[in-house]
Amino acid sequence: QKTAYEIMPSLVGSEMCIRDRLKKHNVWVVLMPANQFDKPFVKGLEYNSNWPIVFLNNKQKLFVDVTTPAGKKLFAGMFTGKTVYPDDFSKNLTLAHNLFVYHRNDKAKRRQAFDLAIKAFHANPSQAPMQKIIYAARFAELRAAVYKFCKDYFDDFVKNKRLYAKHDGYHHRLVAALLAASYLQTVAVKQGDTELIKFYADKRQEYIDEQKQLLRTKRW
Repeated sequence: QKTAYEIMPSLVGSEMCIRDRLKKHNVWVVLMPANQFDKPFVKGLEYNSNWPIVFLNNKQKLFVDVTTPAGKKLFAGMFTGKTVYPDDFSKNLTLAHNLFVYHRNDKAKRRQAFDLAIKAFHANPSQAPMQKIIYAARFAELRAAVYKFCKDYFDDFVKNKRLYAKHDGYHHRLVAALLAASYLQTVAVKQGDTELIKFYADKRQEYIDEQKQLLRTKRW
């Protein structure tokens, strides 16, 4: 068997779809790092209903082929509790993601997904759960809750920024604040509130500049 990285070059310019190419190489599970999330290979998997995500955090996405017994077992176990996760953060985040994807027309499931995303965020204030929380704003019944959550988090971040900067995980908090500011600015635009538009735009630029500095200087 080959890894996804070994067969990815053969996908470029191929008329054969990703699904069939992976099948050809007997690949039923694919783990991809964050720096590949926006690449065509990962996007192709995300738009293929036979390759759902069964593990998700800020750094990785794990896809499985549910047309295989092993993949089907892992995916089903996510909803029944039989699939084991390393922590509640990844468990709640992954389940929230899949409830939004596969049960988007079920109002109760949408609320459950939103609540799970918030639990994941409280476990690890970071970009991945914030993205799921903001995603929930597309559903009318959740918009007020999304706005309140984002505003409360952003206001708290602004107030306690210097304190958070002294602790591990600050970069994740900063990116989450950037996402929240972007969402809040969008709301301000819809409301025609020029003062808030400028406030969030200025904060976003401030945090973008800070993030660039952090990425230049941080070490693993």
